[in-house]
Amino acid sequence: MIPPILVRRTAAGFWFAIVLTGAADGANRRRGVLGIPARHADIPAFHGGISSAARASPAGMAIGLVSVVYVRSVAWADRHKPSGWRRLLAPLVALTILGAASIPLPQLLGNGRDIAELSFTGQVSVPLLLALAFLRPAATVMCLGSGAPGGLFTPSLALEALLGGTLGLPWAWVFPGIPPGLFALLGAGAMLAASTQGPISAVVLMMELTGYARAAILPLLIIVVTATLIARTIEPRSIYDARLTDDQVRERQQERQGGL
Repeated sequence: MIPPILVRRTAAGFWFAIVLTGAADGANRRRGVLGIPARHADIPAFHGGISSAARASPAGMAIGLVSVVYVRSVAWADRHKPSGWRRLLAPLVALTILGAASIPLPQLLGNGRDIAELSFTGQVSVPLLLALAFLRPAATVMCLGSGAPGGLFTPSLALEALLGGTLGLPWAWVFPGIPPGLFALLGAGAMLAASTQGPISAVVLMMELTGYARAAILPLLIIVVTATLIARTIEPRSIYDARLTDDQVRERQQERQGGL
């Protein structure tokens, strides 16, 4: 997988996206010819039109704001890690709390891949969806702030799918014919784009993860662009840049300017 930050910062990002999309499509066709099983989530087919695109735009604004809160929370937790003897105690306390919470909610454990796929297929109940949309990011920030090692990409993807499913609940009640997985897919793509500041790679990744995102490319593009613009206006840092110190940010900016 190509890191989103690389796609965002390359000068030839547009042409890079075209080449990457063509390569992904060629790989999928090759799997079909050779009979190789698909490596994407098995979600119901759906089609996105003008109406679904109009509904996706307000959700993109909300997701852009949520991504700002998430990025800043991660940055705050990373910069306030315990020091001294508390470095040994904090992970034990955080993981104990997480373990106790996972007894009634085992979906809090793991990297979030399973719960994300269930969200894409619409198999997560409404109470569980609402609970996990709040508790999973809280658990991620808590563990990160305690100093426990771990990545952010897959947990963020799970949050994106849960958030998209949560924001799609009102629309699903008003328009019952729309598959719930569509909202999770759109939300995942939008949150991924906004939090990583990589809209091109987010769209390509959602197409590869689900295999059906091409049918909903119009609402996906609109919600991704809306969320990214909102997030970039308020918080220009990505979830990875936010963990850098001010000196590190200036150093990397100077390196990029020197390489141009």
